[in-house]
Amino acid sequence: MTSPQKSSAPNLQLIQTDPDILETRVGGGCLMLFGLPFLLAGLFVIAASVKLIPIQGNLPWYFGIPFGAIFAAAGAALMFGRTGMTIDRRQKTILKWWGLLAPMKRTEYPLDQYSRVTLGRESRSSGDSTTIVFPVKLEGAGSTPAIEIEAPQLYPAGRQLAEKLARFLNRPLVDTSSGQAIAREPDQLDESLRDQARQTPAKTDWAELPYGSKIEIHDELGAKVFVLPPPGLTFTSYLQMLMALVFASLVTFFFVIPLTQLPMPAPLRYLFLGFIGTFFILAPILSGARALISSARKRVRVLVSREFLRVEDPGLFRKKAAQIPAAELEELVLPEVDLSPLLVQKLPDGTTLPQSQRMMAAGNFLSKLTRTAGITARSDKATLEFGQGLSKDELRYLQTEIKRIIAE
Repeated sequence: MTSPQKSSAPNLQLIQTDPDILETRVGGGCLMLFGLPFLLAGLFVIAASVKLIPIQGNLPWYFGIPFGAIFAAAGAALMFGRTGMTIDRRQKTILKWWGLLAPMKRTEYPLDQYSRVTLGRESRSSGDSTTIVFPVKLEGAGSTPAIEIEAPQLYPAGRQLAEKLARFLNRPLVDTSSGQAIAREPDQLDESLRDQARQTPAKTDWAELPYGSKIEIHDELGAKVFVLPPPGLTFTSYLQMLMALVFASLVTFFFVIPLTQLPMPAPLRYLFLGFIGTFFILAPILSGARALISSARKRVRVLVSREFLRVEDPGLFRKKAAQIPAAELEELVLPEVDLSPLLVQKLPDGTTLPQSQRMMAAGNFLSKLTRTAGITARSDKATLEFGQGLSKDELRYLQTEIKRIIAE
């Protein structure tokens, strides 16, 4: 019997008390503290609407009870809600359950239907906010419904969870979070880029810096340094700032103004106004302004040697730097963005029509508006992204040079 082990994914407890059984449990912890203010606020509004708590003004019951019940229900769900899963290799079953503090509903799936573990990247909306998550799923062939294990907001947490699950089930891991599908067998999950190059020796690729490139190259303390030019302002940069302003305006109109008119104690009103103003008005505007200024000014430095890959971002207020040891670097991905599927015209019978000059012009226009994703370097512990906005030839040059230096 092994000792219980916990995953680093937020709010997820990954427990293995038997060699053939892996359990996941979500709930409790910080969610209880986050749900407590909602529960108390909902109960306060309900009590005030039925005159159990004296307040200034008159709060109609037909408004206070439904409004308070929504807040109280959300708080109770956050505080007492629990979900979990049991993966049993011995019985070859997957059992999912949910309930309040204890399982109340169970659903069972056959384990043999799921042939791979996947790790992706998705943008999910919750109310008025959007969050990037890295969902870990079990997937099978054909119409087999995928089972989501957890969706951490940090890539390293998702990667650690996916690799542990792939080893436990002896299934391949398919990682699509960088925009390109990377499949690895369970016994190859920890192979570094250098080990991969040594196992599959090939002729060394040499690349030349594209003509007209503004990338600056020099040597520094035994490392090759690539100074990347600013990405530059694009339509997307301005659109991000505009969306932040529109979002802040909507929050102000639909939440802040009505909140100032509700009868409640002044300290409670200021608490809610401060929370909404900080996280839903000020934060989006500052984020949009930061992205706009960074696109026009920052020059990222990429340092490469046989010992490490390091990325230095000057930032607006302070310098940020992160690095991955060369012995731990496992992936150096340059995703290819293909807009052609969006421009394909099909007849009702499924026949694909050749692209017209108008569609080709639209494709060229979209490619100019779309900023290249850049290069993603990953290990089990860290992720580095750099080169956004560079041309495809510049990115291929960087990728080839980094691989050559690391694999030497």
